[in-house]
Amino acid sequence: MKGYLDGTLVQEVAGPRANVDGLLASAARDEESGDVIVKVVNAGFSPIRAVVELKGAGALSGSGTAVVLGSASPLDENTLDEPVKVSPKTETVRFSGRSLVRVFPGNSLTVIRAATSAGALNAVRPSTAFRRMPR
Repeated sequence: MKGYLDGTLVQEVAGPRANVDGLLASAARDEESGDVIVKVVNAGFSPIRAVVELKGAGALSGSGTAVVLGSASPLDENTLDEPVKVSPKTETVRFSGRSLVRVFPGNSLTVIRAATSAGALNAVRPSTAFRRMPR
C-alpha cells in the first residue's frame, strides 16, 4: 500500500502489516435522544461476522440504523466518472436484547445508532464487546 501527498510518495507498507485482521470500535450515548452510537472499523480486506454486545446500554428498542462507508478496495476513490464509488449506505438494523449479530465488510466504517426506549436516558454509559462468529 502506498500513500502519496501532493504526488510524492510519503509512505509505503508491504507484507503482513498491509492487511489488518480485526475490528476496532467505540461506543457513546447521544445525551439528547438517549440513542447508543457504536462506531466499528474493519481495516482488513475480509468481512468479519461478529456479535456486538451493548453492555450498560439501558433499555434498547430493538431497532436502529447502520450507516456503512466502504469499498471493495482500500485504494478506491471517487472520480468524476464514478462520483459515488465510495459513499455511505444506510440500512435498518434489528437486534434482540442488547446483542446484534452483524457482518462488517472489509475496508469499512460502520456507524450503528440504536434507539432507546422511553425512560432509558439515565442508564449507565454503554460499552461494547465483540465476539467473532464463524463465517
